Amino acid sequence: MIFFYDSFRSTEDAPATKRRPISLHINSGFQKIPIGKEFHMNLPANKKIVTDFFNHLNERNMKEAFALLDDDLHWWILGNIPVSGDYDLKKISFGFKMIFRAFENFQFTLKEMTAEEDRVSVVAESLGIRKSTGKQYNNHYHFLFTLQEGKIRKVKEFFDTVHALWVESPEELETEVNL
Repeated sequence: MIFFYDSFRSTEDAPATKRRPISLHINSGFQKIPIGKEFHMNLPANKKIVTDFFNHLNERNMKEAFALLDDDLHWWILGNIPVSGDYDLKKISFGFKMIFRAFENFQFTLKEMTAEEDRVSVVAESLGIRKSTGKQYNNHYHFLFTLQEGKIRKVKEFFDTVHALWVESPEELETEVNL
């Protein structure tokens, strides 16, 4: 089977954002079979929204950062540690506020970014000092953002949960575990 994109050449009916409808088909040798619904792509705008989100977080402009999140946000965090699980807009907003209170100089650095359809994939790194333990937190992430109508609608967050637990643990516990 051969996969190909069949794009509409006319932009007369395209919205002001200049998004172009695309439909995906399988070439079975005899006929084109549609396998996906039409979707709109505005990849640079989607990447900018995600970049702006992280920039606002780093600058502690929480109101502006959270304004980029959809009211029906679903944020999922990998693992089975206390921060793992499903979050809505209210819970993730609270979570970010707590991170910035608990860490000194906490910053995200975006390393790589790729966009396709309505998704933006980000490889990022964070750096900060945990105030309660004095430990340096330097974690690595993969975020998969799904955007809808100019807002971040869904996020899947993957990171090193062992490192996250380590930075939270008191030194006494580490000594007991290492014995």
